[in-house]
Amino acid sequence: MFHEFVGPHIQFKLKRGPRTEDSLHWKLPPPPAARHGVVAVRPKPFRFDLARRAGGGGEEEMRFTASPVVELPVGGAVLTFEQDNDSFEVGTSVWPSSLVLVKFVERCLRDPGLPFADVLRFPGTRAVELGSGCGPAGLGLSRLGLTDLVLTDIAAVLPALRRNLRRNRPHLPRAPRLAQLHWNCPAHLATLATPRRFDLVVAADVVYVQESVPHLIAAMDALADAERGVVLLGYQIRSPEAHQVFWDSVPAAFPVIEKVAREHLDPDYAYEESDVYILRRRPRQ
Repeated sequence: MFHEFVGPHIQFKLKRGPRTEDSLHWKLPPPPAARHGVVAVRPKPFRFDLARRAGGGGEEEMRFTASPVVELPVGGAVLTFEQDNDSFEVGTSVWPSSLVLVKFVERCLRDPGLPFADVLRFPGTRAVELGSGCGPAGLGLSRLGLTDLVLTDIAAVLPALRRNLRRNRPHLPRAPRLAQLHWNCPAHLATLATPRRFDLVVAADVVYVQESVPHLIAAMDALADAERGVVLLGYQIRSPEAHQVFWDSVPAAFPVIEKVAREHLDPDYAYEESDVYILRRRPRQ
């Protein structure tokens, strides 16, 4: 049995030196294009499988793979997500919190005894995802029945999102709408919030640069319904500074913050560093 996971990596590059000697050196990805009003730097991911060792008493070992495609079994189908690990856009790779979030939702839908059922009543729910990237969270939730859904990201990332929508369209009850969104663009936000704001805002692994945090929270605030809006957040600490600013600032817009207990996550996707949060305008009734 194999499990998908994503983590940071460093690129190798073989370069012809000034004296025509070949030399091997480490190369970190340069900053990507401006994302949501700031220039962001985040490590690119690699993929590895955790494989059970034969006769090893259940021990697991990492096995690296060059394949850029990540599989996500959800709702009785297997969605596949093509990555572009040569891109300098962080949104063209799959990040673990998106998988954790989808599998948490799937588990809750299968077991109505688990909490947060009010958030996961998808029929009639109008939803938007911020920072959809190459699509695992949004398309996974679409597979699970969230059909009135808009997936958003910056223009440079939308081609990867469209490509994975085409790959997975046969498994979706309805194709979500795609839209360009810079978090600091009032015109983008106003267009999305017409004719009305959203019941549910989805976001996964979007808190990674301190300077972008105010724009992110402002976008969440602008798009979520003023009374009953809820944010479903897949989260992992990427920057201590961004982490601090986010949790210091977000209660002004969403004062009710609930962290999903680890025992409620899918045990096969309960990655140690990834969490799921529910952010609310008001306490649940």
